[in-house]
Formats: sequence, structure tokens, C-alpha cells
Amino acid sequence: MAVFEPEAEGIVLDAEETGGDVVGRSPWALAGRRLLRNKLALGAGALFLVIVAVSLAAPLYAHHVAQTDPFEPNLSGTFELNGKTIQVIQQGGGKLGLGDSGAVVQVTEAKDDAAPAKISIYAPQGYTGTVTGTPGTQLGTVHADLQALQISADAIIQAEGTILTDDPAKYTTNTCSPGTHTAVWLLHVTVSGTTLDVPVYVDAPGPASDPLAQGAPVRLQLCLASPYAEAGTARAPFGAKIINAALTLNQGVLVNPSTRGLFPWRTIITPYTVNSGTPNAGGTVEARAMVNLPTALTLSAKVKTTRHKVKVHGKTKTRVTNAVILTG
Repeated sequence: MAVFEPEAEGIVLDAEETGGDVVGRSPWALAGRRLLRNKLALGAGALFLVIVAVSLAAPLYAHHVAQTDPFEPNLSGTFELNGKTIQVIQQGGGKLGLGDSGAVVQVTEAKDDAAPAKISIYAPQGYTGTVTGTPGTQLGTVHADLQALQISADAIIQAEGTILTDDPAKYTTNTCSPGTHTAVWLLHVTVSGTTLDVPVYVDAPGPASDPLAQGAPVRLQLCLASPYAEAGTARAPFGAKIINAALTLNQGVLVNPSTRGLFPWRTIITPYTVNSGTPNAGGTVEARAMVNLPTALTLSAKVKTTRHKVKVHGKTKTRVTNAVILTG
């Protein structure tokens, strides 16, 4: 059998080509070769290294140039600007400043959560304000989203209204929060032609009869009618269950402390037993929020009922279901 072999005559190899075996390159070698050809990637990598170096050198700058400890808070520190000494954090810096007045109190509830029967909010020491007024004085506005259970669990009604003061003497015998209060606010809203007045019992300072209110300059208690049909004649109109209520208070009603520090807000929530008009005392939960002023205040409590078991999650600066959120 004849074997055909091509003639090598006329084939010329370059100087670097020896005619030996071809040697494969590893993936890393190929990637490196491509990276060296990508000028943009090289520039970005160099910039990244510069940022890392500057970050690592930050403690050296703070110690030798700024003359501060980089690992300690410097809320009371100062700096020089145009020959003037200026504080790092100044009072009266707007809504988040020390001594600012006004607040937004918001209560939210998931549609499938147990309806709240009573909500108590305790302000920490240092907060001040004027919570009283002659009956009929407007202290702010209120927006509410109501779940009309009498119509459908999916029926949501929006309502706008005002926060009005009322005579506390008219509410001394109420069963939810009996006794004489410093003030009583009415959340005065109109829903489908029906006027709803939901009382908020205000004590300033917190009453001695409430051990949780000791030291609290202000206690707010919100009492709600049961939205369930089983409540009978005591059922809330339209079977209204609050899933969102935002109270915007006027300036001076609630004033932030004038000193810096950590201020613990507390809220206690007692829900109704589902499909009844009876509060579920065993389901009462507490949430706390540590507020570092000057800053925004958010106090939230998440209540989730699952087969008679209540789970509580307290978070800051987060809107969650069945929550009490205060910002000021």
C-alpha cells in the first residue's frame, strides 16, 4: 500500500516557530493576557487599590491630622471653618434636630392580623410638650385606612380627619382606660357619611397607677372597638379595623429632648381574640426602640398571631405590620 507524504519543500517557518509541539495555556494565563489588553479594567483596578489604601490610612489621618480617635463617637466635637468653631452636630437642624417639636404617630396593622384592642405608648424622659387645650382645639390631622370587615375583608376605606381635644371629665368611667386623664384627644373622621370619634387618652406625666409609665413624661392610650361580628352591638361601625392610622401633631404638642442621648420608647399592644369582642390579655406584647438623638424616631412592633401564638419583633426606622411608628 502506498503512503502519500506531502513535500516539505517551500514551507518556511518564522524564527520563533520551531516546529515543535503546541503548548496549551491555562485559563488563568489566558485571563491575565486578556486583562492586560483591557485598559479600562486596569484603570478601574488601580482606582480600587487607591480607595483601599486611603481607607486603610484613615486611622492615621484621624490620629495625626484630625487629632481624634477614629474608634470613638464625636457627637460633641467641633471643627474650624473660616475662623469659626462649629459643632459637628448642631441643635435646631430641622425635623431631626434637638428640641424640635411636632411628631407623626402612625399605627399599622396587616389585614390578616388580630385587631388591636388597646395600644399604650410611653415617651422616655426628656420629651416635653403641650398636650392640652380647650375642648374643640385642633392639635393636628389624621389619616386612616380602615378594613371594613362588615362588608368584606378586602374592603378598604380611606378617611381623613382632625385631632381635636375634648373634656377629660367625660371619660373618667370608660372601661378601657378609666380615671381622670390630663387630656383626651378625638380622632375625628368621617367615613361614608358616618362620623367616627376614636378617643386617645393622654397622661402627662404617666400615672403612678401604671408601673410601666413610671418616669414617662407622656403616655398615650388608644382604645379601639372590636371589628368582629361576634362583638354584637359593641361592634365598630362598618366592622372597621384600623390597618393604617397616621396622626400628624401640630408644633409644640410633642417636643424632642434638648440634650443628646439614647431615649427608649416603649409600646404595649393588646389584641382582640380573633372573631370575638374580648381582648386577648395573653397576647399582649411589648416593643422597644432606642432612639439616638438628634435623629429620626421610629418605634415599631410587629405582632403576628399564629394558632394562638404571638411573635414580637421590635425594629427601628421600619414600617411593619401591627406597628406603632413615631417620627419626630
